[in-house]
This record gives sequence, C-alpha cells and structure tokens, in this order.
Amino acid sequence: MMGPIEGKRIMRLDQSALHSVAREVLSRGDALRLCVHGSSMAPAIRDGEDLVVLPVDRGRIRLGDVVLCRVGTRLFLHRVVLVGRGGVVVWGDGLASPDGHVGWDEVLGVARGKWREPRPLALRSLPGEWAARARRALRRLVPVGGHP
Repeated sequence: MMGPIEGKRIMRLDQSALHSVAREVLSRGDALRLCVHGSSMAPAIRDGEDLVVLPVDRGRIRLGDVVLCRVGTRLFLHRVVLVGRGGVVVWGDGLASPDGHVGWDEVLGVARGKWREPRPLALRSLPGEWAARARRALRRLVPVGGHP
C-alpha cells in the first residue's frame, strides 16, 4: 500500500537540480527540509536524517555552524571551521581533512535543526572544538615560517 503518494509522480533530483532548487528556495527567504545521505557528518548528523536549512546571512555564520554549500559539482552539509572575508572553510565531522575554501556565492544556507515529527530539534554548535580542530589542520597546511 502506497498511502498518500499513490498516483503521484515522484521526482528524484540529481546534484545539479538539487543545487538549483536549493538556491531558488533559499534565495526567496524560505526554509528547506533536506534528507541527508552519507556518513561525513556522523555522529552529529546521520545518514537519512532530515535537516532544516535556512537562508544564509553571511554576517551571522559562526565557527561550528553546519552550512549547505557547493564544493565542485557536489552539495554538502558540512561544518564551518574557519570564517573569512571571501567565504568559509568547511569540514565534515567524520572526515580526516577539510573540504577546503568555499566562496560566499557557493554557501547556500545554514542548517538550524534536525527535523523530528512533530517539530524540529535544534542543532548544537561546538565552535570551541571546531576552532581547535581547524587550527591543527591549518598548521599542517602552512609551511614552517610561512603565514596563512
């Protein structure tokens, strides 16, 4: 039994279409509910969980925030470990290294909660932990005696 979707057309969005839809919805000021896939943010965000993504306000992005961004041709919901004038550096919690710099034009939104019926739950941000992790990673990337 298919229930409420019986007789409905179901669309599966590829990365390009999802990027276009997300950009359109968030640029209008609306929120987006996304089902995430993968383990790059485990254990904070698990495969199959729904997240509520809000439009991004560059001035309010902080270390530890989880942002929806495009890296190359793919969309990711990864944590901000460094904020700069030109964008952010993002890093999946379960990954060994950061994704790299993402320009502000590719930061589409910020995750503000996990969706749980009947209401969303707040997503905790751990800026102190992530700032320390970012500093350790950046030390490995900058040559001795060099400047970031």
